Amino acid sequence: MRILIADDDETLRGELAGILREDGHEVVGAADGGEALRAVERESFDVALLDLKMPKASGGRPPSPSGCPSRDGGGRGHGPGYDRRRGRSDESGRH
Repeated sequence: MRILIADDDETLRGELAGILREDGHEVVGAADGGEALRAVERESFDVALLDLKMPKASGGRPPSPSGCPSRDGGGRGHGPGYDRRRGRSDESGRH
């Protein structure tokens, strides 16, 4: 799996990348939102792990370039069916 890690904390980004690489994943790191956007424009990823507050664009509501489909979860790990006003999933139990 190809994973983009966008976080301005170099230590956290490096540790997480190391763990994911040990599990066999291909990892690309970005130190700020601008780097993350450039990476997504150049190549595609299966997963993007985004820091919510970074210099040059944050991960709160990332744009959806063609290489990285977006799911509206507000950047907080919630998938389809999540109701932000109520803070929970719909009745189907999906989250």
